[in-house]
Amino acid sequence: MVLSILNFFTNLPIFLVLAVLIVFFAIILSIILFKLFCHKNNIFVILCIFSFIVTVSVIVSLLYFNNTVYAKSIINITSEIINFNNDIKSGEAETLSFHLAYSDRISEPSYIDGELGFYVDATNWFYWADGRLLPESKMKEKDRFSEFHFTLYPEELPSILEKNDANYKNIQAIYGKRKLNVRDNTFLDMLYGGNNRVSMDLNMSKVSALGLRTIAHSMVVEKLKIVDKEVTDLASTNAHVRDFVSSIQMLSGYAWRNISKSSIRSYHSYGVAFDLLPETTRGKQVYWDWSRVNNKHWYSIPYSKRWMPPDELIKIFESHGFVWGGKWQFFDTMHFEYRPEIIIYNRLMSDEVLLKKLIKLI
Repeated sequence: MVLSILNFFTNLPIFLVLAVLIVFFAIILSIILFKLFCHKNNIFVILCIFSFIVTVSVIVSLLYFNNTVYAKSIINITSEIINFNNDIKSGEAETLSFHLAYSDRISEPSYIDGELGFYVDATNWFYWADGRLLPESKMKEKDRFSEFHFTLYPEELPSILEKNDANYKNIQAIYGKRKLNVRDNTFLDMLYGGNNRVSMDLNMSKVSALGLRTIAHSMVVEKLKIVDKEVTDLASTNAHVRDFVSSIQMLSGYAWRNISKSSIRSYHSYGVAFDLLPETTRGKQVYWDWSRVNNKHWYSIPYSKRWMPPDELIKIFESHGFVWGGKWQFFDTMHFEYRPEIIIYNRLMSDEVLLKKLIKLI
C-alpha cells in the first residue's frame, strides 16, 4: 500500500506536486492564523484571504510556466539526455564512455548520415565503424582493421578458467586472432599527440611515483601524483602495502613499441601504461606470454600462484582511471594503464537505467 502511494506521487509532474504541496501548507497556515487571531482582530482575516490569493496566484503561475516556451525548451533539453528508446544501439555506450572520459577533447557521440561517431578537438571526426574508430579517409578499407575492444573489467577478480581441452582451444583461437590484429592508430595518435617516437617525446614528462622516477604522458602526470600520495598515505598505516612498495625496483613507463606477439602499438608508446617491476616474484607468475612457454594451460593458473599487488593499491589506481592487467584473460599483473573509458564503460554496463539516461537521443 505504501509503495503504491509512493509510486503514484513520484510519477506525477513536478509542477503538480509543487502546487499540491503549496495549497496544503497554505490551508494549514490559514487555519492556524484564523484560529489564533481572527476573533481578536479583523486584520488577520485579511491576511488569511491574502494568503489564499497568493497561493492561487502561485499555482496559476506554475501551471502557466509549465506550458511556456521556456518550460518546453527545458523539456527538450532533457529529452536529448534521456534515451526514450529501450534499445541502445551498438557503439553508443562505448562512444559515450570516450566522451565522459575525455570531455575536454572528445565531443558527445552523434550520427552523421546514419553513422555513429564523435569529434576530437572539435574538428576531427571519427566514425565508430563497428569499434574501429576510423577517420573518413580510411572508411573504404575499414574491413582490414581490428576493433578497439571494450573488454569487461569487473570490480572484483574474475573467475579463473578451468584447465580443460575446450578452454585451451578457445584461448588458442583468441591468441591466433590476436597475432593478426591490425589496429588503425590514427585516433590514438591524435588523442595523445604524436604518431612516431620524435613527436611523442614532446608530450612526455618525468614524474615520481611509488618512490621511483618514470616518464609519462603529460595527460596522466597529475593522476600519477595523486595515486602516489594516496598509496604513500596508505603505506604509512598498512604494512602489506608498505612492504609491496618497497619491493618495487622499477616503474617502467613510456617506451615506443608494440604489444608483445602483436602488431598493435602498446599503450606504453603513448606514455599512459606503467609496469611495476619487483626485485623478485618469488616464483610466481606475472605475464601470460612468459607463463605459456612451460605451461600450455597458463590461463588456468590460480591467483595464489600469480604475483599480485595488494588489492588496496589496485583500487587506488582504478579510482583514478587506471586499469590493472591482472584482471585480463591474457594477464599481466605488473601492468597498469590509464584507460578511464574502460572504467566508465563497465560502470555504465552494470547500470542500465543510468546508461539509458545518459545516452543522447539523436
